Amino acid sequence: MNFFKTIRLAQLIAGMIILFFSCGVPKEIRAQSLSLSISPPLLEVMIKPGVTATYTYKLQNLGETSVITVKLAELDLNNNIGGSSTFSKDKWINLVNKDTAFNKPFILASGEEKQLILQLNPPSDINEQDYYRILLFSTTPNPASNTSQSSFSQNLGSILLINVTSTGLPKISAEVLEIKTPQIIDSFGPMDVWVKVKNTGQFFFRPIGNISFSGPIAKGSYQINPNIIMSGQTKLLLTDIGIESEVKSTIAQSKSLHIPGFFLGKYRLEVKFTLGEGNKSVEISKNIYAFPWKATIAAIAIFLIFLTLNKSKKEKAKIDNHLEKNDNKIIPA
Repeated sequence: MNFFKTIRLAQLIAGMIILFFSCGVPKEIRAQSLSLSISPPLLEVMIKPGVTATYTYKLQNLGETSVITVKLAELDLNNNIGGSSTFSKDKWINLVNKDTAFNKPFILASGEEKQLILQLNPPSDINEQDYYRILLFSTTPNPASNTSQSSFSQNLGSILLINVTSTGLPKISAEVLEIKTPQIIDSFGPMDVWVKVKNTGQFFFRPIGNISFSGPIAKGSYQINPNIIMSGQTKLLLTDIGIESEVKSTIAQSKSLHIPGFFLGKYRLEVKFTLGEGNKSVEISKNIYAFPWKATIAAIAIFLIFLTLNKSKKEKAKIDNHLEKNDNKIIPA
Protein backbone atom coordinates (compact mmCIF):
# COMPACT_ATOMS: atom_id res chain seq x y z
CA MET A 1 0.00 0.00 0.00
CA ASN A 2 2.82 2.38 0.87
CA PHE A 3 4.41 1.58 -2.48
CA PHE A 4 1.32 2.79 -4.42
CA LYS A 5 1.11 5.96 -2.31
CA THR A 6 4.72 6.73 -3.16
CA ILE A 7 4.03 6.26 -6.90
CA ARG A 8 1.00 8.60 -6.77
CA LEU A 9 2.99 11.26 -4.88
CA ALA A 10 5.79 11.10 -7.46
CA GLN A 11 3.25 11.46 -10.31
CA LEU A 12 1.67 14.48 -8.61
CA ILE A 13 5.05 16.22 -8.16
CA ALA A 14 6.03 15.50 -11.78
CA GLY A 15 2.73 16.96 -13.02
CA MET A 16 3.22 20.13 -11.00
CA ILE A 17 6.75 20.59 -12.41
CA ILE A 18 5.49 20.16 -16.00
CA LEU A 19 2.65 22.63 -15.38
CA PHE A 20 5.08 25.21 -13.91
CA PHE A 21 7.49 25.09 -16.86
CA SER A 22 4.70 25.15 -19.46
CA CYS A 23 2.74 28.05 -17.97
CA GLY A 24 4.85 29.91 -15.44
CA VAL A 25 8.02 30.54 -17.48
CA PRO A 26 8.10 32.59 -20.70
CA LYS A 27 8.90 30.56 -23.78
CA GLU A 28 11.47 33.13 -24.92
CA ILE A 29 13.53 35.62 -22.98
CA ARG A 30 15.26 38.19 -25.18
CA ALA A 31 16.99 41.40 -24.11
CA GLN A 32 16.13 44.53 -26.04
CA SER A 33 19.15 46.40 -27.46
CA LEU A 34 18.69 50.03 -28.44
CA SER A 35 21.57 52.07 -29.83
CA LEU A 36 21.46 55.13 -32.08
CA SER A 37 24.21 57.16 -33.69
CA ILE A 38 23.63 60.72 -34.96
CA SER A 39 26.01 62.91 -36.94
CA PRO A 40 26.74 65.76 -36.50
CA PRO A 41 26.18 65.88 -32.71
CA LEU A 42 26.58 69.67 -32.81
CA LEU A 43 25.72 72.08 -35.63
CA GLU A 44 26.77 75.75 -35.54
CA VAL A 45 25.02 77.91 -38.13
CA MET A 46 25.27 81.57 -39.13
CA ILE A 47 22.42 82.56 -41.43
CA LYS A 48 20.85 85.75 -42.76
CA PRO A 49 17.12 86.50 -42.42
CA GLY A 50 15.18 85.52 -45.55
CA VAL A 51 17.80 82.97 -46.63
CA THR A 52 17.14 79.23 -46.94
CA ALA A 53 19.77 76.64 -46.08
CA THR A 54 19.70 72.85 -45.70
CA TYR A 55 21.86 70.54 -43.62
CA THR A 56 22.16 66.76 -43.72
CA TYR A 57 22.07 64.55 -40.64
CA LYS A 58 23.07 60.89 -40.68
CA LEU A 59 21.08 58.63 -38.36
CA GLN A 60 22.24 55.04 -37.85
CA ASN A 61 20.56 52.25 -35.88
CA LEU A 62 23.22 50.09 -34.24
CA GLY A 63 20.70 48.13 -32.18
CA GLU A 64 17.40 46.38 -32.87
CA THR A 65 14.65 47.59 -35.15
CA SER A 66 13.10 50.63 -33.47
CA VAL A 67 10.43 53.26 -33.82
CA ILE A 68 12.04 56.72 -34.06
CA THR A 69 10.39 60.07 -33.34
CA VAL A 70 12.21 63.34 -34.03
CA LYS A 71 11.27 66.43 -32.02
CA LEU A 72 12.54 70.01 -31.90
CA ALA A 73 13.16 71.28 -28.36
CA GLU A 74 14.58 74.40 -26.78
CA LEU A 75 17.99 74.35 -25.09
CA ASP A 76 18.36 76.71 -22.13
CA LEU A 77 21.51 78.33 -20.71
CA ASN A 78 22.05 75.42 -18.32
CA ASN A 79 22.00 72.95 -21.24
CA ASN A 80 18.65 71.64 -20.06
CA ILE A 81 16.26 70.33 -22.68
CA GLY A 82 12.85 71.93 -22.66
CA GLY A 83 13.77 75.49 -21.77
CA SER A 84 10.71 77.70 -21.47
CA SER A 85 7.36 76.05 -20.79
CA THR A 86 5.84 78.35 -23.43
CA PHE A 87 8.14 77.13 -26.21
CA SER A 88 6.49 76.19 -29.49
CA LYS A 89 8.29 74.77 -32.51
CA ASP A 90 9.84 77.35 -34.82
CA LYS A 91 7.96 77.35 -38.12
CA TRP A 92 11.15 78.13 -40.04
CA ILE A 93 12.95 74.98 -38.83
CA ASN A 94 11.72 71.81 -40.57
CA LEU A 95 12.61 68.35 -41.77
CA VAL A 96 12.01 68.22 -45.53
CA ASN A 97 12.28 64.46 -46.14
CA LYS A 98 9.24 63.15 -48.00
CA ASP A 99 8.68 60.37 -45.47
CA THR A 100 9.82 62.14 -42.30
CA ALA A 101 8.61 65.12 -40.25
CA PHE A 102 8.82 66.36 -36.68
CA ASN A 103 6.70 64.34 -34.22
CA LYS A 104 5.95 61.72 -36.90
CA PRO A 105 7.21 58.22 -35.87
CA PHE A 106 9.01 56.05 -38.42
CA ILE A 107 10.64 52.62 -38.30
CA LEU A 108 14.40 52.24 -38.60
CA ALA A 109 15.56 48.65 -39.09
CA SER A 110 18.56 47.18 -37.31
CA GLY A 111 21.77 48.29 -39.05
CA GLU A 112 19.87 50.74 -41.26
CA GLU A 113 21.16 54.25 -41.96
CA LYS A 114 18.91 57.18 -42.80
CA GLN A 115 19.66 60.72 -43.94
CA LEU A 116 17.54 63.53 -42.54
CA ILE A 117 17.44 66.90 -44.28
CA LEU A 118 17.06 69.88 -41.94
CA GLN A 119 15.91 73.13 -43.55
CA LEU A 120 16.35 76.58 -42.00
CA ASN A 121 14.43 79.50 -43.47
CA PRO A 122 14.32 82.40 -40.98
CA PRO A 123 11.83 85.09 -42.07
CA SER A 124 13.09 88.53 -43.04
CA ASP A 125 11.48 90.16 -39.97
CA ILE A 126 12.96 87.73 -37.42
CA ASN A 127 14.86 89.05 -34.39
CA GLU A 128 18.58 88.93 -35.08
CA GLN A 129 19.95 86.87 -32.21
CA ASP A 130 20.95 83.35 -31.23
CA TYR A 131 18.46 80.49 -31.27
CA TYR A 132 19.46 77.44 -29.21
CA ARG A 133 17.64 74.26 -30.17
CA ILE A 134 18.14 70.52 -29.99
CA LEU A 135 17.00 67.77 -32.34
CA LEU A 136 15.74 65.10 -29.98
CA PHE A 137 15.55 61.52 -31.25
CA SER A 138 13.37 59.22 -29.14
CA THR A 139 13.33 55.46 -29.73
CA THR A 140 11.17 52.54 -28.66
CA PRO A 141 11.56 48.88 -29.70
CA ASN A 142 9.54 47.52 -32.59
CA PRO A 143 7.78 45.35 -31.64
CA ALA A 144 7.66 46.32 -27.97
CA SER A 145 9.20 43.90 -25.48
CA ASN A 146 6.83 41.04 -24.61
CA THR A 147 8.82 40.09 -21.52
CA SER A 148 7.81 43.11 -19.47
CA GLN A 149 4.99 45.59 -19.19
CA SER A 150 7.52 48.45 -19.23
CA SER A 151 8.94 49.64 -22.55
CA PHE A 152 12.57 50.35 -23.29
CA SER A 153 13.42 53.79 -24.66
CA GLN A 154 16.39 55.93 -25.57
CA ASN A 155 16.75 59.67 -26.10
CA LEU A 156 19.57 61.13 -28.17
CA GLY A 157 20.06 64.82 -28.96
CA SER A 158 21.97 66.87 -31.51
CA ILE A 159 22.57 70.48 -30.45
CA LEU A 160 21.69 73.21 -32.93
CA LEU A 161 23.16 76.71 -32.39
CA ILE A 162 21.69 79.16 -34.90
CA ASN A 163 23.14 82.65 -35.28
CA VAL A 164 20.72 84.87 -37.24
CA THR A 165 22.42 88.05 -38.43
CA SER A 166 21.97 90.20 -41.54
CA THR A 167 25.54 91.58 -41.53
CA GLY A 168 27.51 88.40 -40.96
CA LEU A 169 29.27 90.27 -38.16
CA PRO A 170 27.38 89.42 -34.97
CA LYS A 171 27.68 91.78 -32.03
CA ILE A 172 29.54 89.77 -29.44
CA SER A 173 30.83 90.96 -26.10
CA ALA A 174 32.00 89.42 -22.84
CA GLU A 175 32.95 90.40 -19.32
CA VAL A 176 35.26 88.72 -16.84
CA LEU A 177 33.14 88.66 -13.70
CA GLU A 178 35.74 87.25 -11.36
CA ILE A 179 39.33 86.14 -11.01
CA LYS A 180 39.17 84.20 -7.79
CA THR A 181 42.47 83.35 -6.16
CA PRO A 182 44.04 84.15 -2.78
CA GLN A 183 46.02 87.39 -2.79
CA ILE A 184 48.71 85.59 -0.79
CA ILE A 185 49.39 81.91 -1.39
CA ASP A 186 51.66 79.54 0.47
CA SER A 187 54.95 78.88 -1.30
CA PHE A 188 54.57 75.12 -0.90
CA GLY A 189 50.89 74.97 -1.84
CA PRO A 190 49.33 74.86 -5.32
CA MET A 191 48.30 77.95 -7.24
CA ASP A 192 44.53 77.65 -7.73
CA VAL A 193 42.70 80.09 -10.01
CA TRP A 194 39.03 80.43 -10.99
CA VAL A 195 38.09 82.74 -13.89
CA LYS A 196 34.37 83.33 -14.58
CA VAL A 197 33.23 84.93 -17.83
CA LYS A 198 29.77 86.16 -18.83
CA ASN A 199 28.57 86.48 -22.41
CA THR A 200 27.03 89.97 -22.46
CA GLY A 201 26.32 89.97 -26.20
CA GLN A 202 23.50 88.55 -28.30
CA PHE A 203 25.46 85.70 -29.87
CA PHE A 204 27.47 82.72 -28.66
CA PHE A 205 31.26 82.54 -28.92
CA ARG A 206 34.20 80.32 -28.10
CA PRO A 207 36.99 81.86 -25.97
CA ILE A 208 40.33 81.46 -27.75
CA GLY A 209 43.35 82.42 -25.71
CA ASN A 210 45.49 81.66 -22.69
CA ILE A 211 45.80 82.03 -18.93
CA SER A 212 49.41 82.73 -17.99
CA PHE A 213 51.49 83.62 -14.96
CA SER A 214 55.07 84.76 -14.43
CA GLY A 215 57.25 85.36 -11.39
CA PRO A 216 60.77 85.15 -9.99
CA ILE A 217 61.20 81.37 -10.14
CA ALA A 218 58.30 80.05 -12.24
CA LYS A 219 56.15 80.92 -15.23
CA GLY A 220 53.70 79.22 -17.55
CA SER A 221 50.99 79.69 -20.16
CA TYR A 222 47.95 77.43 -20.58
CA GLN A 223 45.45 77.32 -23.43
CA ILE A 224 41.81 77.98 -22.60
CA ASN A 225 39.46 75.20 -23.68
CA PRO A 226 37.25 76.70 -26.44
CA ASN A 227 33.93 75.67 -24.89
CA ILE A 228 30.86 77.48 -26.21
CA ILE A 229 29.48 80.30 -24.06
CA MET A 230 25.91 81.14 -25.04
CA SER A 231 24.32 84.58 -24.90
CA GLY A 232 23.61 85.55 -21.28
CA GLN A 233 25.50 82.52 -19.95
CA THR A 234 28.20 82.62 -17.26
CA LYS A 235 30.91 79.97 -17.43
CA LEU A 236 34.15 79.03 -15.74
CA LEU A 237 37.08 79.15 -18.14
CA LEU A 238 38.83 75.78 -18.15
CA THR A 239 42.29 74.60 -19.10
CA ASP A 240 43.63 71.07 -19.25
CA ILE A 241 45.71 71.72 -16.12
CA GLY A 242 42.64 73.00 -14.28
CA ILE A 243 40.78 69.68 -14.15
CA GLU A 244 42.61 67.46 -11.68
CA SER A 245 40.99 64.17 -12.72
CA GLU A 246 37.74 62.93 -14.20
CA VAL A 247 37.05 60.91 -11.05
CA LYS A 248 37.78 63.56 -8.41
CA SER A 249 36.59 66.63 -10.25
CA THR A 250 33.28 67.68 -11.68
CA ILE A 251 32.65 70.90 -13.60
CA ALA A 252 31.38 72.52 -10.41
CA GLN A 253 34.60 71.56 -8.61
CA SER A 254 36.98 72.38 -11.48
CA LYS A 255 39.48 75.19 -11.50
CA SER A 256 40.78 77.34 -14.32
CA LEU A 257 44.30 76.59 -13.11
CA HIS A 258 45.67 74.12 -10.58
CA ILE A 259 49.47 74.33 -10.52
CA PRO A 260 51.46 72.49 -7.85
CA GLY A 261 55.03 73.58 -7.12
CA PHE A 262 57.12 76.02 -5.15
CA PHE A 263 56.47 79.76 -5.50
CA LEU A 264 58.14 82.75 -3.88
CA GLY A 265 57.67 86.47 -4.40
CA LYS A 266 55.35 88.44 -6.70
CA TYR A 267 53.56 86.75 -9.59
CA ARG A 268 51.58 88.32 -12.42
CA LEU A 269 48.45 86.43 -13.50
CA GLU A 270 47.06 87.35 -16.95
CA VAL A 271 43.90 86.23 -18.73
CA LYS A 272 43.67 87.05 -22.42
CA PHE A 273 41.29 85.65 -25.04
CA THR A 274 39.43 86.61 -28.21
CA LEU A 275 35.71 86.09 -28.76
CA GLY A 276 35.81 83.39 -31.37
CA GLU A 277 37.83 84.00 -34.52
CA GLY A 278 37.19 87.77 -34.42
CA ASN A 279 39.53 90.57 -33.41
CA LYS A 280 37.64 91.55 -30.26
CA SER A 281 39.60 90.52 -27.20
CA VAL A 282 39.26 90.55 -23.43
CA GLU A 283 42.23 91.07 -21.11
CA ILE A 284 42.53 91.20 -17.33
CA SER A 285 45.37 90.70 -14.86
CA LYS A 286 46.00 90.30 -11.14
CA ASN A 287 49.01 90.20 -8.82
CA ILE A 288 49.58 87.24 -6.50
CA TYR A 289 52.17 87.04 -3.72
CA ALA A 290 53.74 83.76 -2.63
CA PHE A 291 55.20 83.43 0.87
CA PRO A 292 55.90 80.34 3.01
CA TRP A 293 53.46 81.49 5.66
CA LYS A 294 52.54 78.02 6.86
CA ALA A 295 56.18 77.14 7.49
CA THR A 296 56.72 80.57 9.06
CA ILE A 297 53.79 80.12 11.43
CA ALA A 298 55.05 76.64 12.32
CA ALA A 299 58.56 78.01 12.98
CA ILE A 300 57.19 80.84 15.15
CA ALA A 301 55.03 78.36 17.08
CA ILE A 302 58.03 76.08 17.68
CA PHE A 303 60.15 79.07 18.73
CA LEU A 304 57.47 80.27 21.19
CA ILE A 305 57.15 76.77 22.62
CA PHE A 306 60.94 76.64 23.01
CA LEU A 307 60.97 80.03 24.76
CA THR A 308 58.15 78.95 27.07
CA LEU A 309 59.87 75.69 27.97
CA ASN A 310 63.21 77.46 28.46
CA LYS A 311 61.59 80.10 30.66
CA SER A 312 59.85 77.41 32.71
CA LYS A 313 63.14 75.56 33.07
CA LYS A 314 64.92 78.72 34.29
CA GLU A 315 62.13 79.53 36.74
CA LYS A 316 62.24 75.97 38.09
CA ALA A 317 66.01 76.18 38.48
CA LYS A 318 65.65 79.52 40.27
CA ILE A 319 63.06 78.08 42.67
CA ASP A 320 65.22 75.01 43.32
CA ASN A 321 68.22 77.22 43.99
CA HIS A 322 66.21 79.38 46.37
CA LEU A 323 64.96 76.34 48.28
CA GLU A 324 68.49 74.98 48.52
CA LYS A 325 69.74 78.24 50.04
CA ASN A 326 66.93 78.23 52.59
CA ASP A 327 67.80 74.67 53.54
CA ASN A 328 71.40 75.68 54.18
CA LYS A 329 70.29 78.45 56.56
CA ILE A 330 68.41 76.04 58.84
CA ILE A 331 70.43 75.42 62.07
CA PRO A 332 70.36 71.84 63.30
CA ALA A 333 68.71 71.31 66.71
